[in-house]
Amino acid sequence: MHEADARIGVTRRLTGYAAFHELGRNAQGPIHSALHVATNRIVAIRFLDPTILDVPEAAGNILNNWRTAARLDHPNIIRVAEVRETPDAAWMIAELVEGETLTERMHRTHTIEPDEATRVMLEAARAVQYAWSRGVGHGNLTPNSIFIEEATPHQIRVDYTSAIFPTPVPIGNPRFLSIEQVRGLPPTERSDIYALGMILHEALTGETPFSGVAGTQQLIRRVTEDPPPVGTLATEAPRRLTDAIDRCIRRDPAERWDAGELIRALETA
Repeated sequence: MHEADARIGVTRRLTGYAAFHELGRNAQGPIHSALHVATNRIVAIRFLDPTILDVPEAAGNILNNWRTAARLDHPNIIRVAEVRETPDAAWMIAELVEGETLTERMHRTHTIEPDEATRVMLEAARAVQYAWSRGVGHGNLTPNSIFIEEATPHQIRVDYTSAIFPTPVPIGNPRFLSIEQVRGLPPTERSDIYALGMILHEALTGETPFSGVAGTQQLIRRVTEDPPPVGTLATEAPRRLTDAIDRCIRRDPAERWDAGELIRALETA
């Protein structure tokens, strides 16, 4: 079935919703906003691309991730309300975050200020800590997974619908993938903290470590070399933030902080 035809068929079956508007798409498929009539709230509806539906294993993995994300209820995690599938379509209903991703922010400003970087790191770490306390890892954190709300205060929200845990296959974005995942090991809480450190390194400096090197060579250097201290690039950033980022991206997971240790370091500094 053609993608547009499939979406039209689904929207006709979604009773209680109106005013559908296409917002864009991600790797999983198109995203619409819609009005939930009973609550008068705007929600996000993500449709699974028909080409993915044609691959049962891939579709099943994504739907499992969506259902897992629906178990999470935390102020710093985007809430998933419902996951549905039929023989010819699958979709997820989640809250609509009014704002932009960290990727979009960096496209506009190249880097973010140290105070905002600290808040992003702290609130995302709270999401990681909560999710792992519920047995849910991410394994694929990127700047596109982190949303900055428009409303004041600009609350940070993490999207867990793109998670890949518990697969041991290193299929995340190689720029942020932890060393152990590159080696083919399953992600742990400290893998997600590594990714968060890499994200904040890029947000603060405009680049990830060894970014001037080609893809494969960059991975090799990350596995075999310690990155230069981020404070040598972000000279105006406070020491507590640069030290936290350096600790998060250590090659040995045992030398990294877990989420709780990172939260305490940022809260008490």
